[in-house]
Amino acid sequence: AAAGLAPDLRASPIPADAGAFNAVVRDGALVSQGMPSFASIPEGDRGAVRQYIRTVAREFAQGR
Repeated sequence: AAAGLAPDLRASPIPADAGAFNAVVRDGALVSQGMPSFASIPEGDRGAVRQYIRTVAREFAQGR
């Protein structure tokens, strides 16, 4: 389970959409709300993180 002030990404629609994910993670669309930009992380690594979040979200939705 997510803790602290960070949102639970398992319930977020952002990882499901590559464009939205890149806007937030690479381009810093939510910097004003406290989410840092991770533009320096290589694209392949950002993609792997996105896929991991999507996998965990599916497992969470299935009650695993």
